[in-house]
Amino acid sequence: QWEERKEGVSQMTDLVIKHMTVLRDASRLDGIMDGILDRLDDGSVKVQLHTLQALTRIHNDSSTIFPNMQQSVLYAILNSACSGNRSVSKSSFF
Repeated sequence: QWEERKEGVSQMTDLVIKHMTVLRDASRLDGIMDGILDRLDDGSVKVQLHTLQALTRIHNDSSTIFPNMQQSVLYAILNSACSGNRSVSKSSFF
């Protein structure tokens, strides 16, 4: 269900925001961020848009996370921006 995947993105986003330093120190941050970025390829537009909002929340909380993951984040967002769905394409650039 798309609602479960959307909720999963919310939970992972909250985890990253609340425990970023601990996750980074335990070398788990990249894996969790990859899980969030994978949702940009989801078949549900609602999940894709929610994921873009989640990335914006993470960036607003800690803008230092994305320079370390620049290549994977940029690729995922550009891939999403190329989507045939207009809602996703317009929301892809924060």
